[in-house]
Amino acid sequence: MDKDVEIRVKGTHSSDGEQETFETLCSGVYYLKNKKHYFSYQEETEQGKVKSIIKVKDKAMEVIKSGAVNMHLFLEPGKVINCTYDTPFGNIPIDIYTEYLNLYIENNHIKVDVSYEMQNNGEVIAGCKLLVEARN
Repeated sequence: MDKDVEIRVKGTHSSDGEQETFETLCSGVYYLKNKKHYFSYQEETEQGKVKSIIKVKDKAMEVIKSGAVNMHLFLEPGKVINCTYDTPFGNIPIDIYTEYLNLYIENNHIKVDVSYEMQNNGEVIAGCKLLVEARN
């Protein structure tokens, strides 16, 4: 797969019976280094520019956002991992429980499908699904 790709990120957050979906489609970069898949892209949000790096290796995923939004999440199925979400009002500690993480690889297409819960003090605050795709 070429380094320059089209990246699609689709997320769904469900909380208190309400569901919110977001989708980003942009140009980005994909590469494989030390058996780790990297997706890198920049997007314009309501808060400003956000640079995102997603790293996937085996059954683990790391999501790093910096700029107008700062976030560092770790996802690994069957584990609860403490993460931090920075907001204009301060840092929010969040526990992430990952239900599943699937990686699909084809010639000119790679896809990561993940389902996780965001928890605070052992209580589920949101159910989340994330789909990340790169293609030539």
